[in-house]
Amino acid sequence: MFTESTPINETHIPSPTHPHTGSARCVAWGQDHYRTFDNKIYHYKGACKRELDIYMGNDRISLKRDSSGPVVTYNGAVVPVPSSKGVVIFEKISSYIVVRSSIGFQIRWDTYEMVFVTVTDVLLGKTKVKRTRNFISM
Repeated sequence: MFTESTPINETHIPSPTHPHTGSARCVAWGQDHYRTFDNKIYHYKGACKRELDIYMGNDRISLKRDSSGPVVTYNGAVVPVPSSKGVVIFEKISSYIVVRSSIGFQIRWDTYEMVFVTVTDVLLGKTKVKRTRNFISM
């Protein structure tokens, strides 16, 4: 349940000085800070599992950090970085693990507590983030 969330900033208003770019980004950083695709910022302290799951139809990509370090899985199997699975590319760029796909999304994860999720207009209205568990469904 997301009842412990506190909106911090709900003042984003689309304007000519903030033009539409054809994509949207949500961000999680620190222990409890979130910015949604519509640029609202929340502070949330809860007992959520620190894992990001991305569902694309029947396929699942999972990003998490366990005692051995960062772990990336595709349909439950550990994925080496760099590699690719179908339309999804897994790569290491600087200190980030980047997961991107030709269907219209990119995820940048610092392997600790910062993650950027960018989706194109094609996915923007079809993307769901469940607050009870960190996951994105496309």
